[in-house]
Amino acid sequence: MPRIEEPFQAIINGDKPRLLDMIQRNPSIVHTRSAHGETPLIVAAYRGQLEMVELLLENGAEMGIHEAATLGQTCRIEEIVKSDPKAVDAISSDGWTALHLAAHFNRKETTQRLIELGALVDAASASTSLAPGNTPLHAASAAGHYEPALVLLEYGANVAARQANGMTPLHVAAAGTNAGLVRLLLEHKADPRAIDDAGMMPVDLALKFERYEIADILRAAPTTA
Repeated sequence: MPRIEEPFQAIINGDKPRLLDMIQRNPSIVHTRSAHGETPLIVAAYRGQLEMVELLLENGAEMGIHEAATLGQTCRIEEIVKSDPKAVDAISSDGWTALHLAAHFNRKETTQRLIELGALVDAASASTSLAPGNTPLHAASAAGHYEPALVLLEYGANVAARQANGMTPLHVAAAGTNAGLVRLLLEHKADPRAIDDAGMMPVDLALKFERYEIADILRAAPTTA
């Protein structure tokens, strides 16, 4: 019988024949969980391994709300929330709500529909792999995704929200490459002079990661009142 980590390694490596062989020998493997509580399906979804996603679903893996959000399967989300309204804000085994995942994986329509279904726009993550307290706007900003960030802001997301380490969404975006996203956050009154727990302003992070265009934008931005 395969060790618990083997199907996850096959997914990470994109080894479809190996995963199929393991499923054929032990069909219940599609329901196993990693040491962090992740299912094979969510790992495949996180990594964009769509052939693996299809294989797992064909062999009985269940698409929960977090997998559906990651993959942009809005209709499946609607089915789940209709059956269990509380699922809309359920926390995944690795600390995220469906809205965090939709925003992070650039699922604009899914992001909007989750909010319409009652998802908390400023839900705080319980992730331990990253700074706890990430909001969905942090998640979109970390991935550099403009459109989900715009949706969140239009629905009242707190542009000044802080992670446990004091970073705002603007701090996170400043370390990335999407200058348009930085401008969007500034247009919604993000504070370019906000200081995180390490004493860093967004411009400091932009310079640290050699994002010079973004650094120039931040230097020119007026301080919010």
